[in-house]
Amino acid sequence: MADVQSGEVDAIVAHTSHRITRKASEMEAFLDLIETTGVSVATVEGHDLGTVDGRMVVRIMTTIDQNETELRSERTKAGLAPFSTPA
Repeated sequence: MADVQSGEVDAIVAHTSHRITRKASEMEAFLDLIETTGVSVATVEGHDLGTVDGRMVVRIMTTIDQNETELRSERTKAGLAPFSTPA
């Protein structure tokens, strides 16, 4: 992000949008940043972050990714709970 802000990069290539971030708030900040700086983003998925529809799809996918991350965390904590000792 710092390299984008400083103008050191003019394009970003990612395999999928969730390789950029899995948090909706971070994706919004990223989308604002690339819009402000004019940096191009290409993903193997083919979502064009330069279009309204492309940004909408990435926002939806990021929300789903964030949900999956939170669910995984809940399941892990629940699975480890029987092994934790009270403080």
